[in-house]
Amino acid sequence: MKLGRLGLWMHRRRHNVAATGNLPESPAGRGPLVWLRCTSAQAGPALHQIVQVLKGERPDLRLVLTGRDQAQGWPDPGENPAAVAATLDRLQPAALILLGSELPMTLVMEAAARGIPLFWAEASLSQAGQGFWRRAMMRELIDRLTRIMVTDESSRHMALGFGAEPEQILVTGPVTDIQTPLRCTEAERVALVLQTRGRLIWLAAALPEPEEEAVMAAHAAAQRHSHRALLILVPDDPARAPIIARKLETEGWVVAQRAEEEEPEEDVQVLIADDPAELGLWYRLAPLCYMGSTLSSGKSRHPFEPAALGSAIIHGPVVGDYARLWQQLDAAGAARPVADAAGLASAIVDLIAPDKAAELASAAWLVSTGGAAVAKDIARPVLESLPK
Repeated sequence: MKLGRLGLWMHRRRHNVAATGNLPESPAGRGPLVWLRCTSAQAGPALHQIVQVLKGERPDLRLVLTGRDQAQGWPDPGENPAAVAATLDRLQPAALILLGSELPMTLVMEAAARGIPLFWAEASLSQAGQGFWRRAMMRELIDRLTRIMVTDESSRHMALGFGAEPEQILVTGPVTDIQTPLRCTEAERVALVLQTRGRLIWLAAALPEPEEEAVMAAHAAAQRHSHRALLILVPDDPARAPIIARKLETEGWVVAQRAEEEEPEEDVQVLIADDPAELGLWYRLAPLCYMGSTLSSGKSRHPFEPAALGSAIIHGPVVGDYARLWQQLDAAGAARPVADAAGLASAIVDLIAPDKAAELASAAWLVSTGGAAVAKDIARPVLESLPK
């Protein structure tokens, strides 16, 4: 017996217990059934977008969702062979989609034995295949998969190392969250574009007090390279807007306050905008944006807000709840990470060049809007495998 098969056999024995409880009835309908099993919380956004694509293309489909964070009323069988077999017998799926970087070994073996098409999507193999036994078992599992849809080239190379055929693998990229673009009044945007034409504009969004000094130092550096540079400063606490204005004025800055209906005239160096509801306007106006809190608390706004509106993004190392999204942007060359206040100043100066900022913004837009396209790429081979 091959080592990989031996490892899988031992895995089955270790998890084999009698199935308990009554399974729900299979979803009503006459269309083919697709079982989607989510193996990681990070695959949640992908799951729901793929479901939308599948139902949009085939309204007759019956879908069952199980796995992490899925409260769909259907129990997940885990790695128990008896429970997996009972679930497959009840559902009789026409296809099975496994979402996430973990492969459920028992489910892959049982489904493959029944000839069910198996699609592994949102697969990132950077942490997979550690250890001799694990690699041997992965080779056996990979051989049973119909299609492997990985998030990056590194995962593709690792899948090839496990014995996957090149035509078996599709590099889709990750399915990202879809963020509805923030709105603004178009007439106001046009008026501000005309008023500030020819000036370097950058935005500090949701800026906390501990980062104000770093941002002003970066703005001073920007002004040394472009003396007409304009900073739009949106504090995370609107109540601080007049306090910031007074402080900056005492330091010699020419400041305009949006709340006082003051305009960014030619001599204004800092426009303080206290209303977060206007961020859609500022993201559109500023080709360059620093996301506040990423040098301190990590409680920044959603990274895809500026990305979806054409603003190049700079962020610090404290990424908080959006770590996965920042990782996606950074990996795609769609954001500029900085380590500290000095790095922020250097990044602002470097990105003054319009072509550099435009390249960053274009990549960010592709990442932030690519979720739907990737979900379609994942759904397409599944739909092609289904009976008409």
